[in-house]
Formats: sequence, structure tokens, C-alpha cells
Amino acid sequence: MGRKRPKPPTEEEKLACDLRDTRSMRINEPTIIYSVGDRVRHGNIYKSIVKEVLDGGKILLLDEHLKGKEYGREVESDRLMHVAWHEVKPWAENESAQRVSYDDDVCMKFMQQDISSLLHKYYHWRLNMEPEYQRDFVWEPSDETSLLDSIFNNIDIGKFSFCFLGYGEDYMYEILDGKQRLNTLVRFYEGRIKYKGMTYHEMCFRDRTHFKTYGVAVSETREILTTAQKLKYFLKLNTQGKPQDQAHLDRIRKMLAKEQEVKHYEHDLLCSGDRRYPPGTLGTCCSCLSRKKKTNDTND
Repeated sequence: MGRKRPKPPTEEEKLACDLRDTRSMRINEPTIIYSVGDRVRHGNIYKSIVKEVLDGGKILLLDEHLKGKEYGREVESDRLMHVAWHEVKPWAENESAQRVSYDDDVCMKFMQQDISSLLHKYYHWRLNMEPEYQRDFVWEPSDETSLLDSIFNNIDIGKFSFCFLGYGEDYMYEILDGKQRLNTLVRFYEGRIKYKGMTYHEMCFRDRTHFKTYGVAVSETREILTTAQKLKYFLKLNTQGKPQDQAHLDRIRKMLAKEQEVKHYEHDLLCSGDRRYPPGTLGTCCSCLSRKKKTNDTND
């Protein structure tokens, strides 16, 4: 005797399952509050109406009317669906609103590359490092060390932008943003500066590989820009955002110092064999365990 087919779920069961799945997501507190009956925008759905507001506005039950084409003919359908509040937007009647005006003077698209690609561009593609709008090489040794610190600790080092000048020019590219950083990378690669007491070629293979394959965001123009366009984009890159004030940075430094003190205190307790803290409670000190292992091996 064949097995019975499972009974298909009812619409109520489907809806309950949908609500359970939506609630399983980590949903932030809503900054927009919708009411029952509000029309909202949900993707490209033709019409979406809020049927129910749940969990303090975090979840909305939408009554949606869909329109589309199937095999060349118009089809329409309705459905109920639970969504998080941030998945919808308030309905706006200005469907015919004009496109926001964009400044299309410069088209810069960033791509993920690595430091070896930057070095290749520097050495093989006739890169002008001193266009007239750039400042001189002004970084101090501490600035260079800070950049290398970021690389070897996997911290972002910012974006690099280049202008294409053409194939028949003395230079094929010029640096638009990232001059000081790229100069530091070149100086380190050529062995003119040291990091942790070592030049690039004195480092182990693993560290050299980490340096050359470290990911950076790079953009370049494919069209030849006028001087005005270059200056305009240079100003945009170097004047946007608000720098962190010194007081805030000092507060973060104090927080870091406090965390480091706690870490050192836990380390001392761990290494002292304090029985109030069972093994594994405070973490593992690799250097101390290594020394202990060597001692045990010697005793054996």
C-alpha cells in the first residue's frame, strides 16, 4: 500500500510559518512607524497595503496585489506576506519625478585590487606622482609606520584614484588620490624604509606575501579629463566628511589603554596559577604555554 501524500498546508499555516521566519531575523527598532491601511512601496509590487502591524512596528503584514506577464499575457494575483519594517518604504505619488541631477563630469568606479597591482602600475605604466595640484611628499616616518601597521594588522588604508592621460603621453597615468600612501608602499618595497627593524626583502615569505596581496580599493578614469575636472574631483575627495575631533580621539585612546590594562591583569592571573580562575576562564597565553612546554620537554 502506497504512502499517503502529506496534506498541503493551509493558507493560515503558511502565514504562521512566514511570520515565524520573519521573527527569526534580528530586526532593529523601527525609525518609521506605519499604520494599518497605509500604502507602502515593497520592491516592484504593484500595490502593497499594511494589513497589520506587529511587534511594535518591527513586522508588517502586507496585503499585496501583483501584476505581471506570463507567456505574453497579463496576469494578476493577491497575497499576504510578512516583512520587516525596513524592507518597505513610504508610498510616494511622484512616480513621474525627474531623475536627480548627477554630476557626470567624472566617472570613477572602484575595484578591489592588491598592492602588487599598485606597484605594477607604478613601475610599468608611466605613473606621474607629482601633478601640479598635488602637495609634496610630506609624510613623516611615523606616518609611514602607521600605514604599514595598518597593512600588517588588516586595517583599511583608504582608496587610490588615478587619471588616465592617454597612450601617447610622457605619462600614461597620474595619481589623483593616495600619493603619500603609494609613495610609502614603494619606499618600503624598495627597501628604503624599515618596519619592525626589517626591510621588505628581509621579511619572511609569509609577511612579504601578505604585503603584496593586501587588498585595496582602486579607481581610474578611462576618459581623459580636463584640468578643471581633475581639480573638481580632487577637492571632492579631500573635503568630504567631518574629521574626528581631538577630544573624541583622546577618549578612545583612554578606552583602549583601559582594555589593555585589563588584558595584562588577566594575563598575570593566568600565568600565576591563581586557582580562583579555572583553566580556560581567562584565555590562553601562547608565549607562556610555549615556554612551559619547553621546560617540561627539558625536564623529560
